[in-house]
Amino acid sequence: MNINSQYELFAYHLSNIASYIKNKRPNLLLFIWHDVLQNLGDHLLTKYNLIKTINPVLWSYREDVNVEGFIQEPQAKTFARFTTLWGASAFKGATSEISAMSDVKHYYINQQSWINQLTTSIPRSWQNFDGMIICGWSRYDHFLSLCELLPYSIPSLAYSLAAWIDPFKQTRVDIQSDQGLKQYVNTLLGCNPHAHLHMQEHSSQQLPKCTFPGASIYEVIISLPNIWRQVEQSEMFANKFVTDLHVKFKYIHVKRGEESLDQLKPSLMMLNNFITQFQTEMGKIFAPEVAIEWLETYFMQRYRKVKERVEFIEKAIHEKSWKPRPIPDADKLDNKR
Repeated sequence: MNINSQYELFAYHLSNIASYIKNKRPNLLLFIWHDVLQNLGDHLLTKYNLIKTINPVLWSYREDVNVEGFIQEPQAKTFARFTTLWGASAFKGATSEISAMSDVKHYYINQQSWINQLTTSIPRSWQNFDGMIICGWSRYDHFLSLCELLPYSIPSLAYSLAAWIDPFKQTRVDIQSDQGLKQYVNTLLGCNPHAHLHMQEHSSQQLPKCTFPGASIYEVIISLPNIWRQVEQSEMFANKFVTDLHVKFKYIHVKRGEESLDQLKPSLMMLNNFITQFQTEMGKIFAPEVAIEWLETYFMQRYRKVKERVEFIEKAIHEKSWKPRPIPDADKLDNKR
């Protein structure tokens, strides 16, 4: 065996796996992401018989699929040689590694862009194009955090699927203004008022009540931006009188501390209620560790900051006396913590 490069080694390895599976299950379609093939070239694809054994999936989750390299030559010509070719769009988990909330409009436009390709470039370039896969990712890779939980992203899935059916399978249909589309999707979801199209609506629009599977998790998550907005208002007040300096050197203006507690304690109660409600609803579908991972990624850092500030003030306001100058005379910055 004469392997001349890392790319040929990969082609050889891929060929062995594909041949083994085909021998066991000859009618099974073997899908592979297109980008792992881009460095192989026609020579290696032919040498290791990959043209006939594997089926590339061209993935693009952008709002404009046309910018992808596989649409252009010479890649388009290479992909035309395979027995079948597939495309992949997305309805969740494809906008940011740590995105807790889905941009429904972005994913809908991604579907529209693929539909546009199916009526323009794809018929000219690929007679072997067989179909589409709509992906919903839970994390970018095995070492990264959860993103866009499925129950929260069901409205995004509904809109993405609706984009592919008549009468909405037209690139001129605007998800923001087309009332027929909104009515169709929200009837399916059982949402009243309509499900939100982007995360900004969670804090600016009335929160919907829905009946689709997992709707209780969706409703809990979309309530969070409003909770954080109220927390931020209480923090804006407290931060004037209880700074990191006060916490570090353990002193406080008692009256201002009490006023800050009046602002922060209701916020902390809201956050505690969110944790309880989120874990309860998540526990109906997922194992407990899923809720914990999500909370640790998207919630607990800010929550702990509020909780620690409240605990500090509660302790500090009961001090009986202070030094004449609570701030120590130091000529060097402590950057150890």
